[in-house]
Amino acid sequence: RLQAVVDLTRARLALLSEERVLADAEAILARLVGLDGRVAAVSDSSLFQVATINDTTALMGEAQDRSPAVIRALAQVRAAKAGVSIARSVYLPRVSLSAGTSFSGSDRSDFALFNGRNVNLGFSWPLFNGFGRERDLITRQVALETAVSREADARRQAGSALTSQLAALYAAEQRAALTAQNLETARVSARVQTERYRLGSIDITVLNAAQDALSNAEIDAVSARYDYLRAKAQIEAILGRTL
Repeated sequence: RLQAVVDLTRARLALLSEERVLADAEAILARLVGLDGRVAAVSDSSLFQVATINDTTALMGEAQDRSPAVIRALAQVRAAKAGVSIARSVYLPRVSLSAGTSFSGSDRSDFALFNGRNVNLGFSWPLFNGFGRERDLITRQVALETAVSREADARRQAGSALTSQLAALYAAEQRAALTAQNLETARVSARVQTERYRLGSIDITVLNAAQDALSNAEIDAVSARYDYLRAKAQIEAILGRTL
């Protein structure tokens, strides 16, 4: 009986700690969604759906070609190429053409308006500006080479991350299946031990062991499901779309 009191006190302390953690999490969630007080999470059936991935090769090609990181790197390459083109355009001659028309009059001509027209043609070709053009061109070419290397690295990084997360997704899926089976077994065992304890064939120690095994099985099942959802979310972040 004394051990049962100790176990009950320990369980109540653990419950108080978990309730505090829950309150903190719900308060943070309320702030994120723009509400006051506490907001509880709602169970979403989509969280329990298993993603079907048939062709990992096509998925890898998609990640290396159309992932957000690769698209951003491609945009940087295009911007760097435009910068090189602008730097090279300084070497070309410049031709300017302007035209205008005007009307003038005074009291000497009885305010008659006289139309005047002008056309200006200009040509300039800077041959030397203290190597400023060369310096700017080299700087922009280096920026282009850097952008190209970053694009290639972004493709490799997307492929590497996808490979890692696919392995994590497969492992988590297998763990989820095994822990679900173990959880069902633990539930049956806990019901059997509860009935046996009611009949007086076992003592409280055996029943507590069965209930602890059930709690651990539930924790393992939740952890496996969480790992699966996290790996799935990582893959979706790499691809830039939902699975």
